[in-house]
Amino acid sequence: MGAPRGNSSGPATKGNIEAAKSAAKKYIPSPKHEIGGWGSPNPIKSKKEGQKLLNTGISDGKQIYNITKTGKFVKFQPDNSPNNGYHAYEITKLSDLPQRVAKKMYSSGLIDFKTYKKLLKNNFGGK
Repeated sequence: MGAPRGNSSGPATKGNIEAAKSAAKKYIPSPKHEIGGWGSPNPIKSKKEGQKLLNTGISDGKQIYNITKTGKFVKFQPDNSPNNGYHAYEITKLSDLPQRVAKKMYSSGLIDFKTYKKLLKNNFGGK
């Protein structure tokens, strides 16, 4: 039968610790979404807040969604950079928030039932 295989990643080494660090998502604000920029506004006030929202958001494909303390929905987009950076912007049309993401936000406690029902009624055709 042989010995149990255990964890296939093996012991922690400098190489695999560095690989894990580089794979971690990093919030990097984009000038495009700052005041005076040409993109949708970014309601996130600090890098610390942005990193927390990125880390606790709902993944959907390459994008990650969350909601700020002030109730603004944000979408994080990957920058396709070697440092695994993501920038964020406000979802100004709530119909741009996928229904499956809203459902996950509700089931994970990010939004309450009232907000979820409002999203269903007003933004997803009442489905």
